[in-house]
Amino acid sequence: MIIPWVEKYRPKSFKDIVGNKHIIRRLEILAHGGNVPNIIMCGSSGVGKTISIDILTRTLLGDSYRDSILEISSSDYRGVDFVRNTVKMFAKKKVSLPPDKHKIVIVEEAEYMSSDAQQVLRRILELYSRTTRFIFICNTSSKIIEPIQSRCAIVRFSSIDNYSLEKRILHICKREEVKYTRGGIDAIVFTSGGDMRTSIANLQSTHIGMGIVDHENVFKLCDVPRPSTILDILDNCEKKKFTESMLGVQSLKKEGHSSQDITNTFFKVCKNKRDIDETTRLKFLKEIAFTHSRIVGGLEGSIHLVGMCSRLCNI
Repeated sequence: MIIPWVEKYRPKSFKDIVGNKHIIRRLEILAHGGNVPNIIMCGSSGVGKTISIDILTRTLLGDSYRDSILEISSSDYRGVDFVRNTVKMFAKKKVSLPPDKHKIVIVEEAEYMSSDAQQVLRRILELYSRTTRFIFICNTSSKIIEPIQSRCAIVRFSSIDNYSLEKRILHICKREEVKYTRGGIDAIVFTSGGDMRTSIANLQSTHIGMGIVDHENVFKLCDVPRPSTILDILDNCEKKKFTESMLGVQSLKKEGHSSQDITNTFFKVCKNKRDIDETTRLKFLKEIAFTHSRIVGGLEGSIHLVGMCSRLCNI
C-alpha cells in the first residue's frame, strides 16, 4: 500500500514544521504557556497553518483534546443556524480543564462564512470568552468582519522559501531512495510556488510515474510551461523582437498549456530574471499581472497573450 508522502511526512512536532520559524516559535511558547488568545491565521495554501494549529492544540490540551476541540469547515457549514446550534452548544458545554486552558473552536476556510454567521459568531466570542477560544484559518483575513478581527491576534504566514523547500525535498528523496537530478529538484521547487504540500505531491507523482525526478519529467507531469521557453520570450521582448516572442507564445498554446498557467509562469520567471534592470522588471510584471487579470476574468487568452507580448516589446 502506497501512503501519500504528504501524510507520511506530516510534521509531528513544532520542530518538524518548515518555514515561518518566528511564528512557530511564538506558537510553541503559547502551547506550553497555556493562555491562548483568539487567533486569525492567514496565508496561502501549504505553508503550515493547519498543522501548526493541530500541534498547538494537542500540546496545549493533552488528554483532554477530544472533548475540548470543535473543528468546522466554513465551506461546508457556514450558515447562521449551524453557528447558533452547534458552535453555541459547544461553547456552553462544561469540560474539566487545567487552569488557564480553554476549549477551542477551529474554523477552517473562515473567509467562506457568511456575514450573518460571522455576526452571530462575534457575539459567541464575547459571551464565552472565559471558557472558549476561537482560531480562524483562512487564505486572506479581509473577508472576515472587523468586529471579529479586532478581537483576535492576526498571524500571517508567508510562502515557504526555496531553501527550506529544497532541504525538505532532499530529505524525503534520501529517505525514499528517489533518483533525482539537480535540475529536477529545482523544477519541483519552481512548480510548488512556496507550497510544501504541492512540492511533496509533485515529487511523489514524478517518482512513481516517471522513475527519475529531472526537470523534463517534472514539467511534463505538472503540465507547466518550461521556464527556459518563457525566458527566451522575455529576452525577445527586451530586444523588441515581437514576431519571435509571439511565435513563442503560440507554441506554448499549441502544446496545450492554459493561458493562466502561461501568465503565472511568466510572472515567476520575470520576478527571478537576473539580467534585467529593476525598473524594466516592474514594468514587465505590471503588464503580465494586467494580462493575467483579464484572462482570469474570462476573456480570450490567446489574443491577450499576443497583446501582452506587444506591450512588453514597447517597454
